[in-house]
Amino acid sequence: LAPGGAIRGTVHNRQGAPLSSAVLQLRRPDGEPLALPPTHTQTHADEVGSYRFEGLEPGEYEVIAVVEGYSAGRTRVMVVAGQTAVADPQAGDWACLRIRVTTPSGTRVSGFVVGVRDSEGRLWDRTMHTGSDPSDGWGYYPGSETDGKWSTWGGLAPGRYSGEVEWDGRRVPFEAELEAGRTTDVQLVIP
Repeated sequence: LAPGGAIRGTVHNRQGAPLSSAVLQLRRPDGEPLALPPTHTQTHADEVGSYRFEGLEPGEYEVIAVVEGYSAGRTRVMVVAGQTAVADPQAGDWACLRIRVTTPSGTRVSGFVVGVRDSEGRLWDRTMHTGSDPSDGWGYYPGSETDGKWSTWGGLAPGRYSGEVEWDGRRVPFEAELEAGRTTDVQLVIP
């Protein structure tokens, strides 16, 4: 990558303690992925919760800290060429959204795409559930694991979410109220 700006920071919980187990993701604030290799858009916090992204084009970015047992911390930051911006995401209470999609006959569907927005309209993710085990049929938002199921990667913040599931050119909207410390199941039927 050509020289550019950088982002550094430290991930904390709500009490201010650093979180060394955080995975940091970098993307545009509109939720669109960056045209960079994964090695430049994801990193891990060190033993004191610190992280750094380098070689970034100038512009606005969103840093997302994902920590098991917490909701994802999100921070927006402006990157200027030749400078290092500071973004300290804070992970909070967690909640989990789990989605199951079936056909009208009850057959569980894999290969569906889920888009999820919070109550402020921010796109949390638009990810495909590959479902290597269609007999299971549950999708955990966000982040596909190697077995094809989705996991929460530390969860979502409690609150109201809306979204849409798309499969085979058909779409079904949904809404869900997520409670702290709980998994909310959403069952959808694709016509």
